[in-house]
Amino acid sequence: MAIKTKVIIVALVICVAVLSLCAWKIGQSQEWFTSKGYLVELKPKESKSYLKKHPTGFVMLSWDEESRKVYLSHIKKIAEKKSITVSELNFNQSSIGNRDQQTEYGIDPDQKLDSLAFYKDGKLKSQVFFDEDVKNLEDLDSAIETFIDDMTQIYGTD
Repeated sequence: MAIKTKVIIVALVICVAVLSLCAWKIGQSQEWFTSKGYLVELKPKESKSYLKKHPTGFVMLSWDEESRKVYLSHIKKIAEKKSITVSELNFNQSSIGNRDQQTEYGIDPDQKLDSLAFYKDGKLKSQVFFDEDVKNLEDLDSAIETFIDDMTQIYGTD
């Protein structure tokens, strides 16, 4: 009888763990929890609806694949440090057509490629263009942090 009881308890623990994991994954996809401090890499098909649901916040629009990897590592680290969410759309994906416009994906046409922008109520307020505004990689973290601090102070992040 003791072995049977132990097997039942182990089976119940496994079921609870699996159900908890499933609920957590579903909750993430349905945005039941909105934890701060992370990078959301948007897929082109979902970017417009995601940005409509989150009209205020930071959006990175990337193009150059090599630079993107560098920028993403810095952005992710700073997002976690500052407890903010940064959404990112890689505009150089095969699923994005050559003639597609940024607006088709919820991005303001004035936002430059390889930039980090701040949107308030769906309107582009300001941006930092990595290739022009940041002189070298050593200054990248400082430029990003200053931009985030300035935008948060001026507009808040809801």
